[in-house]
Amino acid sequence: MVDFDPAPQTDTPNVANFDCHDDDVQDHITNDSVDDNDDVVGDFGEHRVPLRRSSRQRLPFTHYSSNEYVFLTDGGEPECYKEAMESEHKNKWITAMDIEMKSLHDNHTFELVKLPKGMKALQNRWIYRLKTKENGSTPRYKARLIVKGYRQKKGIDFDEIFSPVVKRSSIRVVLALAASLDLEIEQMDVKTAFLHGDLEEEIYMQQPEGFVMKGKENYVCKLKKSLYGLKQAPRQWYKKFELVMIQQGFKKTTSDHCVFVQKFSDTDFIILLLYIDDMLIVGHNLSRINSLKKELSKSFAMKDLGPARQILGMHISVIEKPRNYGCHKKSTLRRYFNVFI
Repeated sequence: MVDFDPAPQTDTPNVANFDCHDDDVQDHITNDSVDDNDDVVGDFGEHRVPLRRSSRQRLPFTHYSSNEYVFLTDGGEPECYKEAMESEHKNKWITAMDIEMKSLHDNHTFELVKLPKGMKALQNRWIYRLKTKENGSTPRYKARLIVKGYRQKKGIDFDEIFSPVVKRSSIRVVLALAASLDLEIEQMDVKTAFLHGDLEEEIYMQQPEGFVMKGKENYVCKLKKSLYGLKQAPRQWYKKFELVMIQQGFKKTTSDHCVFVQKFSDTDFIILLLYIDDMLIVGHNLSRINSLKKELSKSFAMKDLGPARQILGMHISVIEKPRNYGCHKKSTLRRYFNVFI
């Protein structure tokens, strides 16, 4: 049976109705028990409840003894500019930074200007690396200037940032084609690839630590080209490389925009695969490949690695085998893939 005219409710719940006595509540919740600076978890009328903090004593982890731990080091690589200046190899790190700054000046990466009103200058930092080879030769000291791109704001400092890279399947297909048609496979590397991209946005950066120009301490660097760390740096590099390849008469494939092809005849062609700053050049005619290398070196700072040996964990080795019917030799390609997918 339903009561269509219920009596009005006069008793309202209050903070003390927690199955305890009023005296107990007053012992824990009073106006004087909480300082103005204490953290609270709630406000019940005129009373505030203090945040409960653990008073348990924290003990060190004792599951393993101290001699069972392994300490990993960074191999002598400074974490910041201050550490580099306090390192015993200070002079070598300074030389590495001088080389990096010279590369930036030669590439006209930035110019010193006064910061316009309403604009902010991005911070930067130095990254230090020791480059060693497997044969244990003398390590090479490398310093690179990185912009703190995580402080960039979309719509102001950047817009589109997508940049394609060659697909692994494309690499496998071209290597198989080279093996079956006995093609030459050459490899090149682009030095400071991201520094070649032209910026479309107006971006300012603070002067690098240790290289603040005297008399212009209040000036900032107006970036004219991309720099490592910028969100749009990979995309701007690809757009610049794509433009150069089109000027050389190459066309990119529709299925993979990092595969560029130029066809001279049915049996004479060149295929170029681009993975960020690493590229493979495949073709019948070695002289045409060398000609392409020279043209690319005019636009970018390139390093010729000669016959391809490795790309993306794929080790390439060429074995010369005599033909069964003569003294000619045919290059066959044996590929070893160390791919972890």
